[in-house]
Amino acid sequence: APGRFGSVKMVSHRLLDLMSVSCSGDSEAEWRFADGAVLTLSGPLVGKAAATSVDAHSLITMSLDRRPSIAVQLPERLAVPAPGPAADLGFSNAFRAHCSYEALSGGSGAHPNTEELDAWAALVAASIAQAQPGMLDLAQLPPPAPFLFVAMANALAETSMFYGVSAIGVPLNDAVASLGAVVRSSASLVHLTLCDCAPDPRSQLRIALQSLLEAAADGVRAGRLPLAELDISHNGELQDKGSMALASLVRSRIPHGLIALNLSGSAAGVKGATALLDALRASASKPPTLKRLGLAGSTLGVRGSQMLAELLRTPSMASLQRLDVRDSKLSVAVVASALAAASLGLRALHISGNKVSPNDQPALLQFVGASKTIEWLSVAACGLKSQALAAVVSAVELNQEHRRHFRLDASSNPLGAVGVA
Repeated sequence: APGRFGSVKMVSHRLLDLMSVSCSGDSEAEWRFADGAVLTLSGPLVGKAAATSVDAHSLITMSLDRRPSIAVQLPERLAVPAPGPAADLGFSNAFRAHCSYEALSGGSGAHPNTEELDAWAALVAASIAQAQPGMLDLAQLPPPAPFLFVAMANALAETSMFYGVSAIGVPLNDAVASLGAVVRSSASLVHLTLCDCAPDPRSQLRIALQSLLEAAADGVRAGRLPLAELDISHNGELQDKGSMALASLVRSRIPHGLIALNLSGSAAGVKGATALLDALRASASKPPTLKRLGLAGSTLGVRGSQMLAELLRTPSMASLQRLDVRDSKLSVAVVASALAAASLGLRALHISGNKVSPNDQPALLQFVGASKTIEWLSVAACGLKSQALAAVVSAVELNQEHRRHFRLDASSNPLGAVGVA
């Protein structure tokens, strides 16, 4: 405020950077910040202002992993009590602090007014209270403007209350890159789903995802990020650079191993897909952990199919329960032979959209007949004729292990007049 306090600009300092607060008597107080700035004010209400800033600092930072240490020297009558428990452990307070800082620092984009920010913060808090504990589901909130999502990502990077973040169909576009600070520093994030996040064709989501994956690899290599489930499916063309970044993340040897990896619908090319398969084989965890692998829409081809078959034969894949390789230019015989030979607990195999030629059929039948765990087989649009499909059904019937629970999707095949019971 001009006049009494001169030309001091208090908005240039963040509460998150506050290092100490002290009072000299009742009418003068001093705030020191991490960047070395010192703010000294005098006046009849400065003592209460100092106490209020300490109170606000404790509320905002109660859940931060890197909780700033603050030295407090206030008169006894102005002592600030410790904050009580909050429904979301202070995440909303940290979110509000970052929103205020971004707005005051003149960040790009239109910022909401105070009422809009209050309403959005209330929605965040309500969503956290109602959702699965530890999971932040952005699909349950109104689509956030880039400014709001950046503030939320900054708050996420400083708190350990969430083990998972999910955004399915949320138009994040380029703002996805803001999560880089989260995956680089979080010691609690286990689950990350970013599915169908780019409705705007002008967005640079591919570059943003690549940046995010590189940051995640940094977090893993630093021994912090415990990521176990990653879904970046249906985000347009990930292309080879993005696939290479994902391969680098997998090679970083995630401490407890991946449980689920899905990049279906992201159009990984041959180079990127083979790099990822090679990384999965090189970073095999003991004991095996991977249960779900989604490569639908990637271009595997002959080389990729051979590498997938080699991977499936390794002991590290013994835990695999679901494999999705739809529309991947798969060499079905190569992969089916590996599945028949491997001791996997595979429950679901999706190969729809890949041509199953007469030369591929014996290997597929061998797998279906030998598996003790398969419950779902998707062979839609594989060019199967009625005789081939009847042979698949016969193999199912002969396998007593799964005949009661087996489900078959054979739609969009030239079946002719033959029906399947």
